[in-house]
Amino acid sequence: MRVQLLSFFDESPRVRRFRWRYTAEGEAFYQQVEQFRAYAGISSEEPIFQPGQFVQLRHEAIFPEGRSYSLCHWLEAAQPEFELCIVLNEKGKATPWLFEQEVGLELECTPPQGRFVLENDPEGMPLVFIATGTGLAPLMPMMETALKQGGHSVYLFAGHRWAEDELFQKELQHWQNQYPAFTYFACGSREPIQGRQCYVHACYEPFLKKWPQARFYACGWKAMLSDCRSILKSAGYSRRDYRMEAYD
Repeated sequence: MRVQLLSFFDESPRVRRFRWRYTAEGEAFYQQVEQFRAYAGISSEEPIFQPGQFVQLRHEAIFPEGRSYSLCHWLEAAQPEFELCIVLNEKGKATPWLFEQEVGLELECTPPQGRFVLENDPEGMPLVFIATGTGLAPLMPMMETALKQGGHSVYLFAGHRWAEDELFQKELQHWQNQYPAFTYFACGSREPIQGRQCYVHACYEPFLKKWPQARFYACGWKAMLSDCRSILKSAGYSRRDYRMEAYD
């Protein structure tokens, strides 16, 4: 399958959002999806996209082994469109090249895939989302879906290094204004964000005693997830209470 780059803009000094469209349309698109799923062992009964999933981009010469990126937005259509939020890795092969490309670029791309997805959590259960950096990307469609469906209090705790690194500010501000059930906390490890200078764990730890039951979705660096897992375990939560995805 192939996708075409429709537009892009800088979300922060080192993070760019790219909007893509699959080049196949209608029945041809779904046939290609089913071919990929048969190859990858993915059930044809699953939706095309589930909030939290990723795609893999591939360029046969620059990065033939492919690169996986989480979807921060998905638009269902005859030619589905999606957005990726990608941080520049100056020492890498893929992102320095990708950040120099223009609208119209075409790359090979898989359909959405992955098991880090929003689950059918019991109504009334608080949903707690924890992220560092671009780990926020897969959580965005999860939270948007949960807020639109209703029935849950949704909490987001996002950690960044610098204030200029804060991501998705426009969308998050809109959700704060639109959904009383949404609460957003951000912090910076190098300088304050929302008046907080700390690691993200210091933001959510004080709330754990308030939630006898909760579902946690966390995405970020492996070290952060390891600390998060230890904190939740110490607070009495079990493995079935959280879902985690590392991106480093």
